[in-house]
Amino acid sequence: MKTRERWLLEAIEGVSPLFRAAGVELPVVKVSVGFPPTGGLKKNRRVLGVCFPKTMTKDDVPQIFINPTVEEIESERGVLAILVHELVHACGIHGHGKSFRKLAVAVGLTGQMRSTVASDWLLDELKGLVRKIGPFPGAAIVSRMDGADSPIKRDKCRMNKCICTDCGYTARVARKWLEFGAPVCPCCHVQMRTSE
Repeated sequence: MKTRERWLLEAIEGVSPLFRAAGVELPVVKVSVGFPPTGGLKKNRRVLGVCFPKTMTKDDVPQIFINPTVEEIESERGVLAILVHELVHACGIHGHGKSFRKLAVAVGLTGQMRSTVASDWLLDELKGLVRKIGPFPGAAIVSRMDGADSPIKRDKCRMNKCICTDCGYTARVARKWLEFGAPVCPCCHVQMRTSE
C-alpha cells in the first residue's frame, strides 16, 4: 500500500514540469501530512498547508506539511492545489508578494495569493495526475470545530475546584467523587466547599 508521503512525492514529480515550463527547477523537498504550527483547526481561515524553508531545517531541505483535515484531492482547494502553492514557497519565495504571484500564476494558481486556488487548466492537469498516481491514501481527520459528529467523545471527567473556607487550601476533585461528599482539608480538618 502506498503511503501518503510516497503519494505526495509522486505528485511533486508529476507537477515538476509545470515549474520547469515556468523556468524554475523544483528543489528537493520533504513532504508529509501534519498540522501546521498555528491555525490548523481554525473554523475560519484554516491554514491548509505550510512550507518550512531550508533556512529553518537542519538538513537545508524545505519541508512541506499538508493539513490532514483536507478531504478533496483534485478540487481547486484540494491537496494537490495546496501542494503546488507550498512548492512555490519551497522555491525560496517567502511571503505572497510580486515574486510569489509571478511563479504562482505561471504554474496555474489564481485568486488571492495568500489562499490560492487552482485555475481551470491546472485542475485539468491535476485530474490527469490523479488518474496516473491513483487516489490519495488515507482519510481526512474530522475536527469537532467543523460542527460534524466526531468519533472522539468529549471528556466528561471535569474536575471541580474545592476550597477550604478557613485557610484557602484548594484541591480538584472529579465530579463522581463529590457525590460522596467534599474532601476534608488536610490543614484545618474541616469539610471543603466546591466553588463550581
